[in-house]
Amino acid sequence: AAVRSRGVAAFAGEFVKLVLAPRTLEANPAVVQMVKEMITANDTLGVCGTLLALAARTDTTPALPAMNLPALVLVGEHDTLTPPADAQAMARALPDAELHIIPDAAHMSNLENPAAFNERLLAFLERF
Repeated sequence: AAVRSRGVAAFAGEFVKLVLAPRTLEANPAVVQMVKEMITANDTLGVCGTLLALAARTDTTPALPAMNLPALVLVGEHDTLTPPADAQAMARALPDAELHIIPDAAHMSNLENPAAFNERLLAFLERF
């Protein structure tokens, strides 16, 4: 309802505060602007549809123990949407998981701390 009444741009301005770490919000205006632009590139119907789909999605975490493959779980240390404790629970549920907490990042750790994110991702991929 807030997206329809206030508009996508206003929603984007508030949403970045949920998905980006305080340090990113203060020190990296380019990333803040990029995330806002990703959101505002969509119309009201698209944003509302995405939010509804996210809210209605099925919890698939009970299937994690059956996944017999190497898994990399990365989470930002300041992530409030998928907190580190939730990521740790996912990693524990997976038979062969590697967990890393990305410093100075929230939900968009690949944009907020790309060096740490890429270092962990490349190290994981090099195993194969």
